[in-house]
Amino acid sequence: MLIVFDGTVGAHDAPFLGVIKAEMQSGFQRQDDGGSTITQLLKDIFLTKATRLYKVGMMVQESVSAKRPDGWTALVFDNNITQSHREAAAQYFFEGFLGCAFRGDGAYETARFFDLTREFVARSNLPTEEKRDVNDALYTYIKTEKSPTFTADEFAEKYLPKPTQDLFRNFLEAKHFPRRGIVRDTSRLGAKLRRRRFKFGSAAEFFASPEALSQRKVEIETGPAQKFGGDGDEIWTRIVVHQSVTEER
Repeated sequence: MLIVFDGTVGAHDAPFLGVIKAEMQSGFQRQDDGGSTITQLLKDIFLTKATRLYKVGMMVQESVSAKRPDGWTALVFDNNITQSHREAAAQYFFEGFLGCAFRGDGAYETARFFDLTREFVARSNLPTEEKRDVNDALYTYIKTEKSPTFTADEFAEKYLPKPTQDLFRNFLEAKHFPRRGIVRDTSRLGAKLRRRRFKFGSAAEFFASPEALSQRKVEIETGPAQKFGGDGDEIWTRIVVHQSVTEER
């Protein structure tokens, strides 16, 4: 059931219009009838004390004089939304029904582009060395590029092999990532941009800063064991650090 309600809110009595997508339930009601107790089944009841609200929308008119849609603020609650993955919200509700869209957020969108691109590269059929090259480019592109905005298309054309570019665009579209310009804001990435982590099965891990890798102070090379003096075709990795060990933990 869709419940529509209105009223005023705040010290200035700002008008609002609200909608709730209410789940229908069944329950029992107990009545006393001449000394005997009758239990009656009620169907299609809603908004009981035990009800959880899953989808709520509110439109608040903060300025009465402004011409619509100016002067209105849209607030949407969806139980699927999380801070790190707001696109889990039901699109049919916030967009198809309410006509809303997410407000641009440079820090959130930059971090999400970074994570989605790494996910795409990890799942791709690119050779290991090419995967590492693209990841190197991603760190440089996000952290050191001077332009205040960027786009996914720009990154794809600069750093992805041509056969992979359309696959990347389709992947981002399926994840509902915008193709418009994104404000470059790395404030949510934190430690992800300060060091990179490499795992070698369950036995070993290696950390290095993106700068050390881009400046070739740390070199990582993968290939068959024979290439590094071993036997067989098993894949080995050689790491060369142009510095002595300064600490061990």
